[in-house]
Amino acid sequence: MLIVLVGFLETLGLRLVVRRFSAAANVDEHIILECALAAGADMIASGDSHLLDLSSWKGGSWKGIRILSPADVLGGD
Repeated sequence: MLIVLVGFLETLGLRLVVRRFSAAANVDEHIILECALAAGADMIASGDSHLLDLSSWKGGSWKGIRILSPADVLGGD
């Protein structure tokens, strides 16, 4: 996944900067969080249990970015 992401960003003329966030459980989550923060995202839609757990103990967001399940984004139960 990381190699694909780096290749995609390079085609856009962008550079991936990865920082360690103690909140995330693994490297993939660090990348998602860092990209969302760098992009100024309002929301991350993910089925990843670690990201959703991060959201639940941080009051529904991380650094102002809401983390929701796909079902929540689509208005499902």
